[in-house]
Amino acid sequence: MGLGLKGPDIHAASKLDPSIFAISYLKEANQKLADFLMRQGRLSGAEAFAIDSENPVELYGVEDATLYIENLKTFRSVYSHQKELDAYFGEMRLVAKDLRVKLLNEELLDLVRKMEEYSREKIELLDYVLYLNALAEKHEVASLKDLTELNRFPNLVRIVRLHDLEKEVGDKSVKQEAGALKQAFLDKGVTAEEKALVEKLEDPKKGMKPRAYFKKIGALADLLGIDLLLYPKMRKFSEFLILQDEIEHRGLFGEVSLLEKLLQKKLFKTKEEQFLVDLIKGMELLTQYFKLEMNREKLAFVMKRYEKIKPSIIRKRLDYLANQCGVKPSDYQGDVGALDKLMDDVEYFYRIVIERDSHFINNVMDRMKESRTDRTVLITGGFHTDGVTRLLRKDNKSYIVVIPRID
Repeated sequence: MGLGLKGPDIHAASKLDPSIFAISYLKEANQKLADFLMRQGRLSGAEAFAIDSENPVELYGVEDATLYIENLKTFRSVYSHQKELDAYFGEMRLVAKDLRVKLLNEELLDLVRKMEEYSREKIELLDYVLYLNALAEKHEVASLKDLTELNRFPNLVRIVRLHDLEKEVGDKSVKQEAGALKQAFLDKGVTAEEKALVEKLEDPKKGMKPRAYFKKIGALADLLGIDLLLYPKMRKFSEFLILQDEIEHRGLFGEVSLLEKLLQKKLFKTKEEQFLVDLIKGMELLTQYFKLEMNREKLAFVMKRYEKIKPSIIRKRLDYLANQCGVKPSDYQGDVGALDKLMDDVEYFYRIVIERDSHFINNVMDRMKESRTDRTVLITGGFHTDGVTRLLRKDNKSYIVVIPRID
């Protein structure tokens, strides 16, 4: 599905009328109202766009109303227990803090701190990957600068290589070299179709996958006798665009977890150290789980370890380790069994979220048939992206994913 002016919004199950928010003849006043309501969470981005648009925009909700209401009820129920959850995690972290001081060496302590900072989004993915790579190289566990590691860490190797290339492809010499290469092609007397291909050399948007584009450029260069080795900056620019395009976000969590595991295995001296670090990671994941902040890859990871990271199990294991190491066990006074039950409620919440994906697609397709259009815009939360695109691929439907970049 491509971009068009008719766009379904997922936060309703019928046609939406943005004109009801046009309370003033002054456009600026209506825009300010829309901005205020959006910041309050009472207006979606799609509705704000429709209010602000110079052209008429039709909005249709594509929700299944029953499932959405059930999801909303579960969401509110889970969030009503945040005080109990905060008390539980606060107490567990106090025990874990005393244990880590007792058990972990300086390097392991630093690794655990970085793990927690990354889990809580206090450091960026790139910074965390560079830290892990430096530690891995130091202990000869792996090197993400080694292209042979593409088999184990296809995305992380690309991220590190992109970081190294970024400065080199951002200077004026790339543009100058692209201009020179383009002129070399034109001097050979290319066809109109070949000229259109060559004209995109300097444009990051090629109209096709970067790898496919540069493969065509390479074939044309071979045909015309142009030596691309004479254009090293352009070669790096092409590599940059290809790597950037081929990073697959769905694999990142698994690769980071694998590298963490390899480092821990190298740094661990005792079983108690491993036991503690596993518990700390479990707590971080469980925190995100209860805050409903999981992506699908993390959710799958939690589901595989569901029984091992329940609140009662984490408390039991932390207290056991505390007693073994002469550290004061937890003093949590709440009902940990109720938190186990709440974990089941969260699982139910995610199950409904995933079920809604198919309803989005079915309702979108029905609406497109009624409107006799072959394109539309579907606006969803980020968690739905993987599920929706998987269903579209299964039905052999073309689509473009647009994700906002927020600094």
